[in-house]
Amino acid sequence: MNMIFTEIQSAILSEPELDAALELAHIYGNLLWFADVGIYDASDLEQELISRCTATPNRVVVDVDAVVRGAVIHVVTEPYVTGGHTRLMEKLAGMHDRPVDLLITKRASKAALDRVSRYFKSVVQIGLCTPLERVFKTTDVLSRYEKIVLHLHPDDIYTVVACGLLNRRAEQKVFFVNHADHVFSFGCSVADYYFELSSYGRRLDALKKIKGVKSFLGIPIDVPEKKYESAKVHLNSESLHFITAASDIKFKPVKGLSLTVLLNRILTEYPNCKVSVIGSNIKTAYWWWLLKVKYKKRFLVIPIMPHSEYLATMQGADFFVDSYPIPGGTAFAEQFVLGRRCVGLVSPLQGYSPADRLKRTTVDQVMNSIADYKFSTEIHDLIVKVNSTANVESRYLRCVEDGIICQNLLDSYCDWSGDVGLFRQKDGALAVDVSTSAYFALKKLNYRLAIKLLLSLRFDKKLKLLLKVLLAKYKKTRSSRLDVI
Repeated sequence: MNMIFTEIQSAILSEPELDAALELAHIYGNLLWFADVGIYDASDLEQELISRCTATPNRVVVDVDAVVRGAVIHVVTEPYVTGGHTRLMEKLAGMHDRPVDLLITKRASKAALDRVSRYFKSVVQIGLCTPLERVFKTTDVLSRYEKIVLHLHPDDIYTVVACGLLNRRAEQKVFFVNHADHVFSFGCSVADYYFELSSYGRRLDALKKIKGVKSFLGIPIDVPEKKYESAKVHLNSESLHFITAASDIKFKPVKGLSLTVLLNRILTEYPNCKVSVIGSNIKTAYWWWLLKVKYKKRFLVIPIMPHSEYLATMQGADFFVDSYPIPGGTAFAEQFVLGRRCVGLVSPLQGYSPADRLKRTTVDQVMNSIADYKFSTEIHDLIVKVNSTANVESRYLRCVEDGIICQNLLDSYCDWSGDVGLFRQKDGALAVDVSTSAYFALKKLNYRLAIKLLLSLRFDKKLKLLLKVLLAKYKKTRSSRLDVI
C-alpha cells in the first residue's frame, strides 16, 4: 500500500525540473494529509528540495542585514471565514505588544481577506506564479522579519522550502504552530520551535523527525471572569435541547465509532427533546439519514455558520455534545466555561483540554451523566490553567520573545487512553479520498503514477474519484459551450 507513496517520492527526487519536483511534493503532501499510512513527516525530502533550490542560479539572494529588529510576521497557507484554525492564528497575532504582519501563500476569498485584515497591520498575498517563483517570493518577504510564525496546511511545501532558503542570523527564528497535529505535515525540518497543541499531537510528533525544540502552547479560549454554574439549575426533561457542532470530517464514522449511537439513545430516552447538529451537510453526511427519517423535526442538521452566529445559537442549548469520533478541539471546553452542560464519548483522539475528563467511555455512562449532571469546579480550574487566553499568551510570548519552552501540561491533567493509530491503514487497497485537483495535477506531471494511484484505491474510493473526474470534465465542457454561446 505504501508503494505508491514510495514511487511518488522517488519521482520527486529524480525529477530534473525543479518546478515539477515542487509540485509533485505538494501532491505527495496532499495525499498523505488524508491518507494515514504511517508516514507523518518528510524531513529528508524537505532538505533535498531546499538544497536544490539553493543551487538554482536565479535563486533569491537574501540580505541578512535586511532583517528588521523585532519585526514579526505570521504566515498562513489559506485563511478561512469560519473554523478554529484561522481563529487561533488571529488570537496569537493579537498577543504581541505591537501590530504584526501576515503573509498568505495560497489564495483567499474576499470575505476571508476582509476578516484577517482586522487583525494584522499589513496583509501580503502571493499571487499566481510557478512553484519556484512562489518559493522565492515567499523567501523575499520573510527575509525582512526576525520572528516568523507558521500556520500552514500540511501540504504547503513551498513555504517550508522558502524558510529553508533563509540565510538566518542568530536572532531570526521560525515557529511552527502544529494546527493539524493528528496528520502528516511538512515543516518538521525548518522550524526552530515546534508548538504542541495537545497531548495527542505530542505522541504523534514522537514518530516524526523534528529538528527544532518542542514547546507546549495549547489552544486558547476566552474564559469569563465569572465562574458560570448554570449547569446546577434544574432542567425540564420534557423539552431538552442537545447541540453538537463540527465539520462532517469529525462526525464521519471510523472503524465502527459513530456519534449516531449516542444521539439515537438520547432521542429515544428523552422523547420530547430536540437534537441539532451544526456544521454538517445532510445531503452528503449519510450517517445522519436514518436518524433524520426516524425522528424527523426532532433531529435537525444545520449547515456551517459564522462563529458569532454559532455562539448565539448555543444560548438555546441545554446540553453540548462533543463531536465524535474526532473531538472538536477546544469547542467542548469553550462551552463548558460558558456554563453549558457538556457531555460526550471519550475519543481515541484526545488530550486537547482537561474538559476531556467530562466525557465517558460508554453510551450508558454518558446517559447517566446527562440524568445526573454535576458541575465540576476542579475541571473548570484546570481548563483555565491550560487553555485560558492569558495562560496561552504567557507561554507563547515567553517562547517567541525569550526562547523559554514549556512541558505539555495535558499529559498531567488528562488520563491518556487514546490511539494515535486510529486512522492508520496497515494493508489492503488505499482508503483515501483523492481530490480532483491533486489527481489532475499528478496526471499532468506523471500520467503513469496517476493511473497507478487510481488503481491502488479501494473500490469505493476509486469509484468516487472517477465520478468526481467525470463531473469536473462535464462542468468544464458545459462552461466552454456557454462561453461559445
